[in-house]
Amino acid sequence: MKDAGRKEDENMDLYAPTYILEEFGPGNLLSALKSECEHINHLPVRAIDFHVKFSDNQDFNAVAYEMGDSAYTNVSIATVMQLYHNVLLLMGRSELLPQVGEEGPFEGIYRIEHFVTPEICQYDNQYKQIAFYIGPEDPERLKVAELITIFGMEFILFHELGHHVGGHLKFLERKMGVQQLYAQGNSFALDPQAYQMLETDADAIASACLLESISTKIDFYIKSFLNGSGELLPHCIMIALTTVFFLMDREDAAYDIHNSRYIPRDVRFRLVVHIIQDKLKTDYQSCAFSQTSDKLMDTFRICNSLLDELYTEKDPKKKIVLDEFDEMREYYNNILLPLWKKLRIELEKYAVINLPT
Repeated sequence: MKDAGRKEDENMDLYAPTYILEEFGPGNLLSALKSECEHINHLPVRAIDFHVKFSDNQDFNAVAYEMGDSAYTNVSIATVMQLYHNVLLLMGRSELLPQVGEEGPFEGIYRIEHFVTPEICQYDNQYKQIAFYIGPEDPERLKVAELITIFGMEFILFHELGHHVGGHLKFLERKMGVQQLYAQGNSFALDPQAYQMLETDADAIASACLLESISTKIDFYIKSFLNGSGELLPHCIMIALTTVFFLMDREDAAYDIHNSRYIPRDVRFRLVVHIIQDKLKTDYQSCAFSQTSDKLMDTFRICNSLLDELYTEKDPKKKIVLDEFDEMREYYNNILLPLWKKLRIELEKYAVINLPT
């Protein structure tokens, strides 16, 4: 996860200043995220001493690392800001979730560069705050935007947590002496296919953890953010995932699946959605957010189209395309899955959860 202009060998500084979420005071998105981080630490899947930091960094990025017996994830504050900024723009459009509140203020063609980017402000030595200059005026749509952002940030945090509980970091430390794993910008020479499977495994763990986390607070979310409408929950999850994956870098024309650290981003998205839809049908039938249908994919298409409209002028490649998924099937089945069976044996030595077969 990074900005398009970021160089591959530039990483987040682990020792950069970090933000204390209490500095931002009550009643704002970051205080809500603090509550979510505390909630994550009480989930059974955690099984480790897990800490989250938000660093003063302007790239869409995160890093997982360990210090002693403790596991850390450092997320750039820009990740929160960019995610919320884009979600606010989306919820300003009446095409997305038209059943929520009043229509948004943005009509017609609009581009990301037309809007002032968010910034951190502090007035009269009071609490810090992130100033967002756009978004829907309707309070119901603002609440939904906040929940979508929380779900998106939870997926990012759970992905990094997946590197810890899946034994990825300890495996890399024993194998290569690596002590941290960046979402983007790693410089160690791990076999690309092995790297792809570590990231795919972290995505799978994040998907399962996200649903588990939401299910434990489902009544709170429905009452506090969705005005009692539980049927909106799966749509909020879909918008969150679409936006998170959209904000990740799009591979350039020279992308080579055999030498990349990630499988194509659109394929990662498709796999995550498949995992979530499958779990909704099998494990969460009694939950309010189990009401899945073709309407979920309609929400994805609308969301992706609006994001594409935002960024087309700036980055014509920045688009999730699902049509190419079948072309990956042979590579995934014939190369990645056999590798995973071997890699899984090594990871099980360090994992604190049951890994997928």
